[in-house]
Amino acid sequence: MSEPPEQFKGFGRPVEPAKPATPKRRRQPRLPDEEYRARRKYEQAEKEGQPTFEVFVRETGKTEWKAAGAIATASNTIVQAVWSEEPKLRASAVRQYASLRKATEPLEYGYRRKEFPDDPILTANRPKPTVISQFRQFLSSKFSRPKK
Repeated sequence: MSEPPEQFKGFGRPVEPAKPATPKRRRQPRLPDEEYRARRKYEQAEKEGQPTFEVFVRETGKTEWKAAGAIATASNTIVQAVWSEEPKLRASAVRQYASLRKATEPLEYGYRRKEFPDDPILTANRPKPTVISQFRQFLSSKFSRPKK
């Protein structure tokens, strides 16, 4: 084909073809310092080969487990680790699952080894407090400094 005559070319400078848009990199949200330290500690324990467990939560009496987080600890201390981190696990689960906000019953926690996703989830029953742990709790409540 031949070029159109000069009178039909249009006005102004020729338009350059649009450049393809470069995808914007999404920044990861900045974690609070405590969560950042906990994540680093977990990653370090995982690198060292310590057993890692997935932690699940559900309402009492329900059958569906919901993922709440992960813990790296020795196998014989997993139940104590779950219950010592219970406030953080509960906050994480409530943040992820709106249905747990309305839960009137206490939540149940369960766990399984991360390496074995086909294993059944074991319930983490709350350990019975010992006399020593009750005494420590009493002392810490009496002699702890008030937070400002």
